[in-house]
Amino acid sequence: MNTSKTASGFTIDPSILRQAKITWRRAAVRRTDRREMGDELSNELTAAAEAGLPPSAVTGDDVAATMRAWADERGMTGCAGRYAAIVPATLVGVAVGMGLLFAVLYVGFDSGIVIEPYLLVFGIYLVSGALAYLMALAGAWSALTVLGDPRRSETVTSLAFLLPVAALAAIAIGVAIAWSMGFTTSIPTYVAVIAGVCAVLAAAIAFARFRILACRGE
Repeated sequence: MNTSKTASGFTIDPSILRQAKITWRRAAVRRTDRREMGDELSNELTAAAEAGLPPSAVTGDDVAATMRAWADERGMTGCAGRYAAIVPATLVGVAVGMGLLFAVLYVGFDSGIVIEPYLLVFGIYLVSGALAYLMALAGAWSALTVLGDPRRSETVTSLAFLLPVAALAAIAIGVAIAWSMGFTTSIPTYVAVIAGVCAVLAAAIAFARFRILACRGE
């Protein structure tokens, strides 16, 4: 069994510390809090070793369960933002859902084909919007499920309410950017519009997560 020596000369099984960090990370404990509890755990294990007690005197028989209880008791679970995971996953969901509309727009711009009747065009926009909405929620849910996030349901519910508003704001920003660039069909216009829309959606996604975090005010 691999062990690491403490300053007092006693050894600690590093697998215990590793399991604790994995448990806290899955429980959405912030990095600073994980470091704080890791130091506390090391001190507790050192004290147990000095007293001739086994590590289980501190961690119990189930390390993961005990470490999760530590975080729960201190109110540290569900505090990590995880924006780097949820924002891209949700935006990918939006892009996948809008695939049908992107294909239709590409055909229209590239070949000059006019799609009629207009009710069909409206239906394509409506279906694409609905798919984008559902796929965005699915993307967020999937990313947080993989991470084992304890606030997965609250995050997706928050997104479900904010995304429609964010979509309207994104459309307004996109139109404003296109107008400012003369509604041209050049690549710079496309890039600017897409960047503006993504920025609005990303901000809304991050805010949807932020507003449900347990420790956002600390």
